[in-house]
Order: sequence, then structure tokens, then C-alpha cells
Amino acid sequence: MMKNILIKIKHIILGNLYNLFKINSFLYRKRIKICNNCNKKIIYSGIKICGECGCPLSSKTRIPEEKCLMNKW
Repeated sequence: MMKNILIKIKHIILGNLYNLFKINSFLYRKRIKICNNCNKKIIYSGIKICGECGCPLSSKTRIPEEKCLMNKW
């Protein structure tokens, strides 16, 4: 359980850094196309958020180890 929490924290930090420096842009573009067509996507204050997990999509979609909870990518 603690290991999963630490991995999630790591992914949040890396996702934000990757987004800031536009790292993994190819992966981001591939995944965000899928997310943009998902009925679970929420836009809150101009930020696209996954309605299933609550993650900002601009960060989550850049982390190769992250998974879509809807198994779309």
C-alpha cells in the first residue's frame, strides 16, 4: 500500500515536470486524443481532468507507466 502511494506521488511530480518541459510529447499527443473523446473527461478552470481518477490529463498522459482506468490506453 505504501509503495503504491509513493509511486503515485512520484508520477505526479514527474508528470508535472514532463508537462512543464514538454517531455514525452509524442506519448502525450497519442493519449490525449483518446482522452479528448472520452465521456469521463472534465474541464475545470480550463484544465482537462480525468473524471475517473482526478488526475490532470496534461501530466498523466506523459508518464509511460501510467494507465487509463477505463483501459483506453
